[in-house]
Amino acid sequence: AAAITALQEAGSKTSRDCIFGTYRAYVDILCQVIELIRQFYDGKRTFRITGESGEGRAWRYVSYSNEGLGERSVGIGLDGEPRYYRPVFDIDVCAEQHNPQDRIARNELMIRLYETGMLSIGQETATLRALSGMDFDGIDSLRQALSQENRS
Repeated sequence: AAAITALQEAGSKTSRDCIFGTYRAYVDILCQVIELIRQFYDGKRTFRITGESGEGRAWRYVSYSNEGLGERSVGIGLDGEPRYYRPVFDIDVCAEQHNPQDRIARNELMIRLYETGMLSIGQETATLRALSGMDFDGIDSLRQALSQENRS
């Protein structure tokens, strides 16, 4: 039984490595697309931007061009040559890697936090301290909600 479990785990690791490689390639391609937008999109384009909201996914359409993304002259250097500034993107590109089991695990974690009293009124400071050592999806929104409660 131990040998079968070891073989299953080895096969699982191989497929995880392959999947992680495709996620990494996907992120690289998206970063290249963003650089191409900077370089070649002269006219306005419309993009659908997704985000999180309390009732599920919220999205909106945004129009923009590359006018704010290109190099800008910032003056003349000490050597008499013009100096240019190239804006840096402040976005995080990532591939969504969730499956139903991940969602169930996150829901179970929230239930356990609630059952232990960490989400009770008056426990915000202790809970924020405990959350500083944790890492899970949605932790930022939970920290923000607890910080707002703590300030009230």
